[in-house]
Amino acid sequence: MENKALLQMFTFSRSNTLASLKATTEEQALIVPEGFNNSIVWNLGHIFIAVENIMAHVDGSKANIPNGYNEFFGHSTSPSTWTKEAPTLEELAVHLEEQTERIASVYGDKLKEKLSEPLRLNERTMFETYGEVLNFMIWHEGLHLGVINGIKRAIGIKELWTPLQAQNQ
Repeated sequence: MENKALLQMFTFSRSNTLASLKATTEEQALIVPEGFNNSIVWNLGHIFIAVENIMAHVDGSKANIPNGYNEFFGHSTSPSTWTKEAPTLEELAVHLEEQTERIASVYGDKLKEKLSEPLRLNERTMFETYGEVLNFMIWHEGLHLGVINGIKRAIGIKELWTPLQAQNQ
């Protein structure tokens, strides 16, 4: 896949995540409906930190994650164990938007390049290029966006993508 097309797909995926975020109230974002393990805000935060952690691992750099975010949104965490107030949707939107720009600049010209060492997710799954890693990040984000849509439907939200200000007109 061409670099430009893969970056466009990431931007498309992220713009849908941000549209969903902007169509959600803070109150809605904290609900964990029956049958779900996490909330909308957890899924949004998890998308953000997963990309940061993967980028740091691949580049050998330090993840650009605010203090406490791994405790809120890391693997095997849940709102049921939070002891402090979660970051707001506005804070998460800023991080997700900034991350989108950074990925384009960091990965933009490197998508066909081999990683210094393959990224292993389990015994069977291994990614060897920056493009393969970005493709996985797109898949992961889509997976969590599907969960977010499921949560919205479970709590009775009909407008999955329409920004709140447009819903109130």
